[in-house]
Amino acid sequence: MRCIACDFDLERTTEPRCPECGRAFDRDNAGTWLGPGHTRFSRCIARAPGWPMLGAASLVALLILASGFGPSWAFALQLSALLAGVLLGFVYLGRVIAGFIGHLTLPRCRPRAVPIAPLRWLLAPMIVAVAILVSESRVTRELAFVLDRSVLESIAQGAPVQPSAWSPKRAWSGSVTKGAVWDDAQVWAFDPESALGKLRDPFAEGPLSDDAWQAMAKRKLGEVEAVGTVDVRLARLAVFPIEGTGYDRSLSAAWAYAPNAPDVFGLKGSVFLRHRGDWYTSRGWIWPLEDQP
Repeated sequence: MRCIACDFDLERTTEPRCPECGRAFDRDNAGTWLGPGHTRFSRCIARAPGWPMLGAASLVALLILASGFGPSWAFALQLSALLAGVLLGFVYLGRVIAGFIGHLTLPRCRPRAVPIAPLRWLLAPMIVAVAILVSESRVTRELAFVLDRSVLESIAQGAPVQPSAWSPKRAWSGSVTKGAVWDDAQVWAFDPESALGKLRDPFAEGPLSDDAWQAMAKRKLGEVEAVGTVDVRLARLAVFPIEGTGYDRSLSAAWAYAPNAPDVFGLKGSVFLRHRGDWYTSRGWIWPLEDQP
């Protein structure tokens, strides 16, 4: 019979208090002292995870939520969240196995020695699962859109600005270091008479056809004539690339403001899909913006 706090031998102690550290104990309650086969290590691993595991799960959850906070997935944050999640999963699985073994090794006659809280075991995976659910339901992206729109809408409706004359702006989801606001901008759209043109979002209907890829490839090369596409003039087009969504600073996803534009339109090789109202989000990363003549 030894003290939980200082490991002092309590076998010959007559008082219900450790003479070494003063910790109280009860001889009739095996949960207040250590006995044979009842080590600190076994007690520790048999307990449910504490704040370190919950802190790690919260960090992974924040990375998951941050990766979707913007017009598109932030690749660097998404990769970090994936790696951190895999590492946390292995650590948690090892902790579960160790806790189960530790609990089995505790003496059966001391049921109150180690309180077992099943909900505490489930709390860490629940934190990560909720973050994944929120991210997959695009809640973070909608929040980013509302916050970014409050900053960028006045700029989108203001005076025209070429990319070379752009002054960096700070949106909620990141910096816009080279945006553009154009009047009478030329974009391309899928021909309404084509099969792709009749779909509201051809990029959400499975793999694109060879004609669609060919059209996009020609648009990237700057060719005017492209299979399955038509030129469209927009009275106003504002593009706001958000840094931090690609591999590096040269690759960005973007919000765009384009009144009376088609549901899907392209600017060179970049494709924009209607998000809400006159606002659009890029499909993946966009090509660097250049001044329009």
